[in-house]
This record gives sequence, structure tokens and C-alpha cells, in this order.
Amino acid sequence: MPRLPRIALGLLLLAATASGDPITTWSYGGSALQYVDTSSGSPTWADYSPSPTVDAAPLANGIKIVGVGAGGSAFSLTGETYIAGPTGDPDFRGNRLVISGTGTIDGTVWQHPADYIGTTFGIGFDLSGGSLDVYNVTTSFLLLDAGGHPVIGVGSGSSVGVYDPGSYGVGFAFQDRFGLNYQAARAIEWTVTFGLDWTGQATTDTLTFSIPSNSIDIQAVPEPATLALLTIGGLGVVGRAAKRRKLT
Repeated sequence: MPRLPRIALGLLLLAATASGDPITTWSYGGSALQYVDTSSGSPTWADYSPSPTVDAAPLANGIKIVGVGAGGSAFSLTGETYIAGPTGDPDFRGNRLVISGTGTIDGTVWQHPADYIGTTFGIGFDLSGGSLDVYNVTTSFLLLDAGGHPVIGVGSGSSVGVYDPGSYGVGFAFQDRFGLNYQAARAIEWTVTFGLDWTGQATTDTLTFSIPSNSIDIQAVPEPATLALLTIGGLGVVGRAAKRRKLT
């Protein structure tokens, strides 16, 4: 499988911290590991129990999401406990991990059409058998006005790759831009979703999904700070790029 290009994962963190006083605040709402339930005749997403071991901490103008299980684990499944989704329907495939929350906006500052939300990912997979297809990773950001009415929504999505048995660390990043002036926005609803399809495993095989200390970071980046950083450092921002490395 071809290797994906390397990116500067620290760029978005530096840009956000350069922006000074907080212009957004972010809160973690919860997470769910879900499987496809067809018991009612129509497929729907249903939650595994217990919930994933995921928590969050504040960043400057953002939030850091981490796994708090052993070794940064967010969840672990065996081949016996994994509930496979039906094939043939791209909207209901395999399992998915959904992480969500809310935020607030100081609309007098963070409202330039070129402002963006950066999401950097540092995640890991460990599987003893079968094949893991991380077929879709998405971000979703919906801006709301003071009355809770939608203003605009954006999001990104990409597949990450197919993994044979082994331990892997994966890093990639998205940039979500709204592309217009949105002074009316005062709140954010955000979601990060991982689509995972595990096949060919034995009942005793294990799959662990980790969000270690390098974590998933979501940050609002105002354009002036971004331009200053790029000018000083001569750095280029790479969106929707990824790298993978097999751990030894």
C-alpha cells in the first residue's frame, strides 16, 4: 500500500496559540462506539456498552481529545464482541466511533471569511488478526446564531487506509473553512467520526483503537495569526494529507 505524504502536525497548534486571548471556547459532549442494528428491519446505528474511554482537555481556542484507557486506548473489541454491519450500504458499514461537543464564539473577533478550524489527528490501531479498513474519517462543524438557528455548516472527510495485523500510528490533518463573513455565529456544534470495518478476524482476535497523548486537536485559527506564522516560518499548510507508520 503506498505511503501517504508527511505533514507538519504542529502547525495548527502554533497558529492558534499565536492568536492571543481566546476567541472561542470548546466543550466535550461525549462519545459512542456504534454498530449497525437491523433488528427493526431498517438499519440504524446503535451504541455498544460500555461507552468508549475518551475524555478531553482545553486548548487555546480549541480542545484536545484523548483516550484515557490503558495506553491511551479509546476502545477494544474482540472478534467475538465485534458486531459487523451489513455489506453493500456505504452509509451503514462496519462500526463507527463518534465524538462530539459544542463551543461558543466571540463573533467580534473570529469572523473573517478566511478563518478556519483545524483538526489534527494522532491515533493508533492494534489488531491481532483480520484486516481493518479505516474507510472514512469526517469532521463536521455547524455554526449557530444567538437564537440557536443554523448559520452555516462545513466538514471534511477522507479514507485513511487498510491495515493488516500489527500496531500502527497514524497522523493527518483537516482544515475546514467557512468562506464567508459570519458575524451572527455565536455557537458551534462539532462532531468527529471514524468509520471502521474489521473483517476476516477470528473470535479470539483483538482490535484496539487508541488516541494517545498526541491526541486529536481541534482549534479555531484566525487568519491574521495564520499569515504571521506562515511569513515567519515559511511553512506551507497541508490539508487532508496523512502519514502512516508501522510501529515496531
